Amino acid sequence: MERDLDMAKYLVFFRGATVVRKNTMVNRLSKIAALVGSSVLALGLFMLAWNSYLIVSTSSLNVTPFILLHEDGGYAANVTDSRNLDVAHIYVRVPSLVYDSATSIPVLVSIWHEEGTKLNSLELVFSSGKILSMALEVAGGYPGSGLEFHRTSDGRGVVFKVPDLGLYGTGTVTVEFLTEFYVDSLDLDVFLHFTMQRDAPLTFSKQIAEAQVSTQTSRA
Repeated sequence: MERDLDMAKYLVFFRGATVVRKNTMVNRLSKIAALVGSSVLALGLFMLAWNSYLIVSTSSLNVTPFILLHEDGGYAANVTDSRNLDVAHIYVRVPSLVYDSATSIPVLVSIWHEEGTKLNSLELVFSSGKILSMALEVAGGYPGSGLEFHRTSDGRGVVFKVPDLGLYGTGTVTVEFLTEFYVDSLDLDVFLHFTMQRDAPLTFSKQIAEAQVSTQTSRA
């Protein structure tokens, strides 16, 4: 009888220990699942935050020849993708005529892009046969981060470069400059290089566009 009671106690203890082991295993699995879920969420947020740096493929866009829109020196070109669909418009305005008393001329570059896309980076190179001096007109702060704005080594060109436009690239990007004008005429070439991509999570491709337009300004 005593032996049977001892055996019953042993079985109760053994079963209780088994339950404890099962509960411990369930708790461990729950913790592992929670850890994996947190890691996946953290990785997703990281990829969203660094999406512009996770580019794995690039393609070139087509740019139509610039056409003169207005006598005041407005030039426009369309940017199309591989399906020949418009994805962006480029507008460059350099006045063709100025009055005798003018000592500077405004230069404007504007890039519109279709809804659902954003501009990642922008580079403009202005060049002339004469010494060139330009000032950047800033309204509401500098566009993007890492801005470079300087003359070329020979003094006959000016480089404007923004490697990361940030939120500024989600809308139409417009920059304006003032160019010194103390001569009778000025030939100014404007070279553009920009990258763009779909404004959506986990986008791993970007598109590149390059264009150039030649302008001329004279005193009236």
